[in-house]
Amino acid sequence: MKAHYRIAALLAAATASQASAQTIAPIYVTDTNNDKIWRCEDLNGNGNYNDAGEITEFYDEIIGGVLDIQLNVSIAVAADGKVYMSDTGSDSIFVFEDLNGDGDAHDAGEAKLFFNGDPLTNVSGIAGNSPNGINFDDTGKLWVANAGAGSTPDDTIFYLQDLNADGDADDAGEAVMYYNIPTPSISAPFDVIQGVDGRMYYLESGASSSPLAKGIYVLEDLDSSGMIDQPGEATPYFLPAPQAETPFWWAFAQDSAGNWYIADTGNDLVWRAKDSNMNGVIDVGTEDTLYWDSAGASLLWEVIVDANGNLYASESQDPDRLLFMTDTNTDGVIDPLTETFELYNDTAAGVPDIGGPRGLALESIPEAATAFCFGDGSSGACPCLNESVLDSGEGCKSSVGVGAILTTSGSRFVGNDDLVFHISQARQNQPSLLVQGATLQAIPFKDGLFCMGNPTERVEVVFTDAAGAGSTTVSIVTEGNVSPGDTRYYQQWFRDPGGVSPCGTGSNFTNGLTVDWM
Repeated sequence: MKAHYRIAALLAAATASQASAQTIAPIYVTDTNNDKIWRCEDLNGNGNYNDAGEITEFYDEIIGGVLDIQLNVSIAVAADGKVYMSDTGSDSIFVFEDLNGDGDAHDAGEAKLFFNGDPLTNVSGIAGNSPNGINFDDTGKLWVANAGAGSTPDDTIFYLQDLNADGDADDAGEAVMYYNIPTPSISAPFDVIQGVDGRMYYLESGASSSPLAKGIYVLEDLDSSGMIDQPGEATPYFLPAPQAETPFWWAFAQDSAGNWYIADTGNDLVWRAKDSNMNGVIDVGTEDTLYWDSAGASLLWEVIVDANGNLYASESQDPDRLLFMTDTNTDGVIDPLTETFELYNDTAAGVPDIGGPRGLALESIPEAATAFCFGDGSSGACPCLNESVLDSGEGCKSSVGVGAILTTSGSRFVGNDDLVFHISQARQNQPSLLVQGATLQAIPFKDGLFCMGNPTERVEVVFTDAAGAGSTTVSIVTEGNVSPGDTRYYQQWFRDPGGVSPCGTGSNFTNGLTVDWM
């Protein structure tokens, strides 16, 4: 490791006090020293998480009291907002869900065992005896890089899915082996990610004596067997050039443009690389860049990338920090002094102690409502052939030439009571009515489709503005008399007068929305 240059750390701390122009996203952090998961959010918009109330306990083993957390390493967030965490001490993967919207997973039923890595316990017989990096693919499978431990380690890549919806992946066929790395005693797969090209990639950080060079490997099931089991299906993709110190490849990430970011803890740096010439590998020296050099000792456990290409990193050092890296001058590298910001520093006054920050994941906020009942013909014919454009998400066409759209903002948590419905593309300056139903139907009614059944509630009259838009203002929870666990369906009726509506009835409906209240 390089010497720790204190002046560099002080300069970085100084720049960290300046609010970044970038939006700092809410994230989850695993705490390996205190057996916790923390949630961090920049509530006041000053570019860090160091202010009062911005770092909260999402799960504490002592408070939760139902899980045996021993060494929590990686964390991943599903599209529905559930949080998954791998634990290499208990050989388990846990799942957390804030069912009541109180900001933590300490309440009954909110923290569960998702996968037991004992092959004698999970019915699939998969050994998960050191599950490290975990990430979701675009189909909802949870992929695991298992750096096996013990006298007969299992160094593997496998995936998990809850096929029977019982809340775990311990049943038959729910854990599936994808790649059994053929050099188990000296291989160390630390992370696995689905690339933007749809293929799976894993990060190899094996022993120095390993015949497997350290770096990124691409996995491609060429014979469609469901496994990586043939020559040429697991191949080197990026093997960085040797550095001064032994590299330790703990984590990697890829942005939407195909750029890879790899943390090399042994040399205190982050690589950026991309297969720009599309020859199937990253060419060392021409397609890789030393993206960030810490200018001092920096034990980076994790790097993740947001939608804007900014990096978040966890640094287990003295002090422990969370970092934000953004290429403000677009020169293709991160300046450790001017483009690296402290999101968290455990020496800041009044902040909680995140002991040994390791796994990071961006928060995923599930949509409050799911759209259904469209006027494009996919949900049934509109009353007078006034279908909207296919896949536009609209209701049947009105006199303005398009169908109206119903959307939401806020959450589906009854306790939050912050759900708002928004109508757009409706007839201008006219009354509309949000209707709630408890059952489904799809019948032509007026100029549109009416897609909810009894019992129904008239929730609120909303007048559209000059653009044909409007929003609810009342409590949907109160007016709709909903409780956690209820599923309700919503549409907005609106007037379309003057004898110009397509079917001549003078009114129409938006698309429908389903809300599963929690």
